[in-house]
Amino acid sequence: MKQVVLLFIFFMSVTRGAAQNFLIENAQYTITSETTVTFSKMNGFPKAFVIPSTVTYNSKQYTVTAIGNSAFENSALLQTISIPNTITEIGVKAFNACRDLTEITIPNSVVTIGESAFETCSSLVSVKIPSSVTSVGKRFLMSCHELKSVEFLNSITTIPEMSFLHCSNLESVVFPKSLTTIEATAFYGTNLSSVIIPGSVTTIGENGFGFNFLLKSVNIPSSLTSLSNAVFNGSSLTSVVCDSPVPLPITANFFKGVPLYNCILEVPASSVAAYKAHEEWSKFKSIVAKGTLGQTDFSSQKEVVAYPNPFSDEITLELKEKNTAQIEMIDCTGKVLLSQTLNPDGRIETHHLTSGLYFLKVSSENGSTIKKMIKQ
Repeated sequence: MKQVVLLFIFFMSVTRGAAQNFLIENAQYTITSETTVTFSKMNGFPKAFVIPSTVTYNSKQYTVTAIGNSAFENSALLQTISIPNTITEIGVKAFNACRDLTEITIPNSVVTIGESAFETCSSLVSVKIPSSVTSVGKRFLMSCHELKSVEFLNSITTIPEMSFLHCSNLESVVFPKSLTTIEATAFYGTNLSSVIIPGSVTTIGENGFGFNFLLKSVNIPSSLTSLSNAVFNGSSLTSVVCDSPVPLPITANFFKGVPLYNCILEVPASSVAAYKAHEEWSKFKSIVAKGTLGQTDFSSQKEVVAYPNPFSDEITLELKEKNTAQIEMIDCTGKVLLSQTLNPDGRIETHHLTSGLYFLKVSSENGSTIKKMIKQ
């Protein structure tokens, strides 16, 4: 009798264990509660796939609330994926090495994204992180070589180490206002040309923006308290704006690898003398009051006239000296939206820009200047 009872217990435990996983159309699911399951594994190599919001097993309906670890890893043919708004978690390596995946829409239900979730998704071009996401794992978009733009809509406080390491085409990042920490090598080896670090950031790790060879300008907030080494190592900075009225206590290694002899520093007007007296900050080519960068390059601001301001679909730019000029239109995030040689008639088409504040940078052999412009 005792043996029969033991066999019955063994049979029941095996049955319960087997019931935790089931297959529907080559997709494996794992039961996580009485009403929920995780999409745990894709068997096969589809080009397109729609993750269902609910599935039925043994006449019982379950809500799909998570994409499991390595669920689509190495799905070499996967090009498009549809994720339902029931998903709250994207697991570790969930889409790692899906090299043909061209786009991903993360629904505004996802709270966490695991380590390496989209690592080496080398065909992704743009990614938007919704405000529902509160944490992402390290390397979550590492080595996405075609990635050009990333937008964080808010809630994230930390961009982990190696998040965008070797995203060699990344040229635009919209940081969340909630951001406090950018970890080491987070943006190592990207294609950023201008960075405005949010005023909420207190920590940037070593080589946080290392080896961004095209990085020309950066804004450093006064909120920065943790000062790592070689934050901008290997960049080509020519313009640094520091908002802190008191020189941040940097060491010789903070700007390691940056040619400061070719870089202009902008600081609050009342702090120019203090920065010039600082052992490390004084190494810049020149130190000027904020808002005057480039104005001293021209003998008079009247040499560069831009109108109308506010503008709508067009700006006319007039230069006193008829030299070839390069123009850039930059938004408040530091993203360069327009870069071109000025047309002979001086007209700049701006119909594609949305309403808001912009910075018009004009550069010629006479120097450069930046003008604030408002689109109605």
